[in-house]
Amino acid sequence: MNILITCGGRRNYLIDYFKSAIGKNDKVIVTNNIEYVSSMFRADIAIKAPHISDPEYIPFLLNICKQYKVGMMLSLFDQDLSMITKHKTSFENLGVIVALSDYNIIQSCFNKNNLNSILHEFGIKTPKTYDSKTKLHKAIKKGEISFPIIIKPQFGSGSLAMGKCESLDNLDTVSNFLQLSLDNSYLSDNYSSKHKNQLLFQEYIHGIEYNIDIVNDFNGNFKTTFVKKKLLRGSSENDTVKTILNEHLWKLGERIGEKLHHIGIMDADVIERNHELYTIDLNPRFGGGYPFSHMAGANIPLAYIHWADKQEAPKKCFHFTENLIITKGIDLHLKIAE
Repeated sequence: MNILITCGGRRNYLIDYFKSAIGKNDKVIVTNNIEYVSSMFRADIAIKAPHISDPEYIPFLLNICKQYKVGMMLSLFDQDLSMITKHKTSFENLGVIVALSDYNIIQSCFNKNNLNSILHEFGIKTPKTYDSKTKLHKAIKKGEISFPIIIKPQFGSGSLAMGKCESLDNLDTVSNFLQLSLDNSYLSDNYSSKHKNQLLFQEYIHGIEYNIDIVNDFNGNFKTTFVKKKLLRGSSENDTVKTILNEHLWKLGERIGEKLHHIGIMDADVIERNHELYTIDLNPRFGGGYPFSHMAGANIPLAYIHWADKQEAPKKCFHFTENLIITKGIDLHLKIAE
């Protein structure tokens, strides 16, 4: 089965994982609109793509699926998830398994304000969140929230245009700076004129930070949760973690997986404060924390291959060793210029 991974970016390790999981005659095809990124160097077949906003982007992907007889495809970039799942039927009509959740689920995760509402319906705690300064000021006066607070885009990705505000005196300065960052980023494409560049104002939760992978099969059935305690964090991803077995966090993953019925892997950030768990973020894709799970024994790319073939994934795909400290480093890639 040939696999298409779109917007591969710097997730070269995932390309390696899928290459190890497929048959010896199968290929991993990677597309990216920037040619010289590490995932393109690791691919069996690397193809430079149009920008995802280009009208030719979806026809470009459909043509690749036809030309290379793609059996399964997935994406590693938030904005691309929505774009592909809007056209999911077109890919499925070619016999391609789109290993992504449906559009509504992806949009629910991407819209951070709506996500909080959904998680509350599931009985899951999230930080108090306000979608305007007016509402924030009222909440401060009522004593519902105090500084510091987190300010971030309603439709966010990674840590882009997100920051911490320490006091009311700095609120306008910090929010205006983040607004400007948002205006000048690719995230601004996600806002209509009605909701142009909307920021959220969120309770700052200080506590023990965790990254968890919530794994469902391709029918949306929960399979397992992998839990990692964050020890060191880089600019927007985890650098060092400790793998742990924690019943409360495992069951939190189970609850989200069973309620949301997402497809495949879900990356989540959770903070424990005073023995209570707060879910901060959900990303319906392979996240930056997955390689730690893989190094601890998991093999979700192999599970994807089996699920795409309508087979049960082997139990070894969900193996997870606790008490490992794993760090993410930097490696180099060499390619002879043509």
